This record gives sequence, C-alpha cells and structure tokens, in this order.
Amino acid sequence: EVEVLLADEEERNASLQRALAAQRRDGQALRTQVADLQEAFREAEATALTRAKLLEEELYHALDEQAQLRASWRGAAEETEGRRQACGLTEGRNAELRERLQG
Repeated sequence: EVEVLLADEEERNASLQRALAAQRRDGQALRTQVADLQEAFREAEATALTRAKLLEEELYHALDEQAQLRASWRGAAEETEGRRQACGLTEGRNAELRERLQG
C-alpha cells in the first residue's frame, strides 16, 4: 500500500513538473509576444512621428502656396481695378471729345 501511495505521489509530482514546465514555456512565449508587441509599438510610433513631420512640412508648404496665391490674387485684383479706372477715364475723355466734335 505504501508503494502504491508512493507511486501515486511520484506520478502526481511528475504531472506537476510537466504542468510547471508548460507554464514556464507559456510564460516565455508571453514574454516574447510582449517584447514583439513593444518593438512593433516603437516602430509604429516612429513611423507615425515621421509621417506627422512630413504632413507638417506639407501643411507649411501648402500654407506658403496659399499665401502666394492670395498675394497674386490681390495683385491681379488691384491691376484689374486700375484697368477699370483707366477704362472709365478713357470713356470720359472719349465722351468729352465726342461733345467737342459734335458741339
């Protein structure tokens, strides 16, 4: 009977050792997964930072272009207004000349 109890205890001990070994393997696998995830996170963070910097540069470039276009538009508007006024003066002179010629 003692031998049976001893055999049962040895079997239980072996089973516990196998379970412990499995837990250690699982723990190591989880540590590896965590390390992989941390590395992936760092890479994703670096990529996101790089993309953010590129987008910031593109934004500043677009804002510069917009400012140039606005300045160009203002210049064109001023030029158009100047031409409109010149046309008005020319029309006024033409009207005066017509009156003189007819008068």
